Amino acid sequence: MPTLTVDVHKVLKLLRRPKTQKVPGPDHILPSTFKHCADQLAPIFTDIFNQSLQMCTVPSCLKTLTVIPVPKKSRIVNFMTTGLSL
Repeated sequence: MPTLTVDVHKVLKLLRRPKTQKVPGPDHILPSTFKHCADQLAPIFTDIFNQSLQMCTVPSCLKTLTVIPVPKKSRIVNFMTTGLSL
């Protein structure tokens, strides 16, 4: 069975395309930071992802999620939840 790996070029492509008007995640890092630092961050994230796949575990810092209730457009009473993560 072939091993699953993440390619640095794909990570770089994903880091370069975040929507910069989005709010920061639980780490308080702006999406524009990832976009501007993509060349430096891509190899680091690629190593983390590949080690995670190899060890079959997800680092606890990547399991953090902030849930923010967002009112639906039709009524203020109804809320849909939105999860923000890195």
